[in-house]
Amino acid sequence: MTLSLLAFLNIVLFMLHEFEEIIRVCPWIDKKGDDPKFAKEMFIAGKAHYLSSETLAALILEEFFLASLLLFAGIVLRLPELVLAITLDHTLHLFAHIAQAVAFRTWVPGSITAVLTMPVILMTIAVFIFSQSLNWTLLFLLTISIFAALLLNLRFLHSQAANVEQWLRSG
Repeated sequence: MTLSLLAFLNIVLFMLHEFEEIIRVCPWIDKKGDDPKFAKEMFIAGKAHYLSSETLAALILEEFFLASLLLFAGIVLRLPELVLAITLDHTLHLFAHIAQAVAFRTWVPGSITAVLTMPVILMTIAVFIFSQSLNWTLLFLLTISIFAALLLNLRFLHSQAANVEQWLRSG
């Protein structure tokens, strides 16, 4: 499997998953937000960051640009470890959605596409690993550092959600 194909599959499956979140998060919060059973659910616990579907889409757009830029850099620099690290981080993110669905015994936003795309991602990762010569130390370091950077970026995006909402409403 080529580097470009892995990058393409990653971004397509990432956006498919993010579309589910854009569509389902705000209605989910409206429906389950007052139920104490769901108080610790990720989207409900952070509902101050999901003011509207439009704001969520704008925040995801920034994530899309960052992921695309990193994947493009991996292709141009011929760094299969970079592209695979981003794919592995995406996969870890999907496992979190699946774990939430299991914990709450219901589909949560993002869990349906997590379950549906997981087999494709896992098979793609396996084929890619067997078709590439990888620097495992670099892969490990990139996976950890990118995951940490993505979490910091997510925290930043959440802190800017109200500003994004205001900007969207004023324009």
